[in-house]
Amino acid sequence: MAGIDWEVFLVACLTALACALPGGFLFLRGATMQLEAVSHSILLGIVLVALGGFGDSVVLLLLGAACVGLVSVLGGELIIKENGARTSVVVALIFPGMFASAVILMNTFLRNSHIDLHVVLMGELATVSLDRLEWMGRDWGSAAMWKAIWALIGNVLFMTVAARRLSIAIFDPLLSITQGRSPHLIHACFMAVVCLCAVAAFDVVGSILTLALFSIPATCAFFWARRLSSFLWVSCSTSLVGTVIGFFAANRWDLSMAGCISTALGFCLLCSALFGTYRGFIWTTALMKRALNKMGAFPIIGSMFGINEWS
Repeated sequence: MAGIDWEVFLVACLTALACALPGGFLFLRGATMQLEAVSHSILLGIVLVALGGFGDSVVLLLLGAACVGLVSVLGGELIIKENGARTSVVVALIFPGMFASAVILMNTFLRNSHIDLHVVLMGELATVSLDRLEWMGRDWGSAAMWKAIWALIGNVLFMTVAARRLSIAIFDPLLSITQGRSPHLIHACFMAVVCLCAVAAFDVVGSILTLALFSIPATCAFFWARRLSSFLWVSCSTSLVGTVIGFFAANRWDLSMAGCISTALGFCLLCSALFGTYRGFIWTTALMKRALNKMGAFPIIGSMFGINEWS
C-alpha cells in the first residue's frame, strides 16, 4: 500500500463534483450520449493543435479541444433544430467519425509525440500533483486542482443563475417559449458550459472517467429522488462516494485510479437499481405486491403463472 497523496484525492473529489452537477441536467434532458460525442471531438481538437506544431503548449491544446468541442456541440444543436433530427442520429453519424479521425491522425503522424492515447482515454490521476502552478515565485499547488476548482465554480454559478430556466426548458419547452425564451438557445448555452467542463475534466482524469462521472451519478439519482433538488444532491453525493471508494481501493491494491473509481461508481449504480426507494427493483416490486393484494388481483394473476401466493 503506497502513501496517500491527499492532493490527488482532493483533485478527484473536486472533479467528481464538477462533473456530477451538469451531469444531472444532461440525464434529465436525455442527452447523456452527447457527452460521449463531446469527448470524441475534444480528442480531435488536441490532435489538430499538435499537428499544427503547438503540441508543447498545454494552454493551446486545451483551447483547441474546447473550440472543436464547442463547434461540434453547437453544430449538432443547429442540425437538430433546423432539420428536426434526433439527438441519437446526430451523435451516431457525426462524432464517431471525429474520434476515428483523431485516432488515425495520432497513430499516423504523432506516433513519436508526447501525446499518449492510453493516457488520453484512461487518464492518470496519480501524477496530477507533478504539474505545479507557480506564480510570483510561489508554488500554488497542483495545476489540475485549480482547473477542477474553476470548473466547479463555473458550474455552480451557471446553475445558480440558469437552473430555473434550464429546468423549464427541459420539462416544459412550450412554457419556455411562451415566456419568450428559446429552449434550443438555453440548451446550446448549457452544452457550451458542459463542453468547457468536460475539457477541464478530460485533461485531469481522461475520457473514460469523465464519461463515468457525468453519467453514472445522475443515473443513480434517478432511482432515489423525486424532486430536482434532491436529484442533484443525490447525484453529487454518489459521485463523491464512488470517488472515495475507488481512490482508496486503487491506493490499497496499486491499481488504476480511473478504473477503480469507474468500477466503484458502477457498483453504486447496481445498488441503486436494486435498493433505490423510488424506482429501485426491490421497492417497486414491494409496491406492486401491496397494490395487487389490496385490489385482490394477485390470485388471478398468480393462477396464470401457477403461483399460489406471493413469497
